[in-house]
Amino acid sequence: MKTLNKFLQYMLGLILLLYALNKFFQFMPVPEMRREAVSFYSSLVNTGYIMPVVAVFEILVSLALFSGRYIALAMAVLFPLSLNFVFFHLFLDPPNIIPALLTLGLNVYFLFRYRRAYRELLLPR
Repeated sequence: MKTLNKFLQYMLGLILLLYALNKFFQFMPVPEMRREAVSFYSSLVNTGYIMPVVAVFEILVSLALFSGRYIALAMAVLFPLSLNFVFFHLFLDPPNIIPALLTLGLNVYFLFRYRRAYRELLLPR
């Protein structure tokens, strides 16, 4: 089980790192998207800051996964991003949803795996 967890940890880290670096260097071809998806994505890119900020968070999370440190924190940071990746594809680009679902699935898996780290945060005060 420990080997599987390490494999999944590195796989999620690699996915995030590749997509983050692609936001800066555009080395992977952009899949064909529906008009609505292109319009929305273009508006995010045209802000000049949203996609680089997302990429930086993806890189930070991937570094945490590769190092094996701060994984619980990294998963908490990644969750709103991965949820939005799925929503973007669900509502605007369903044919390309598989990587987003994989990212969210792995994120939820690691959130559950490190659930003890969140115990204090979830206590009612």
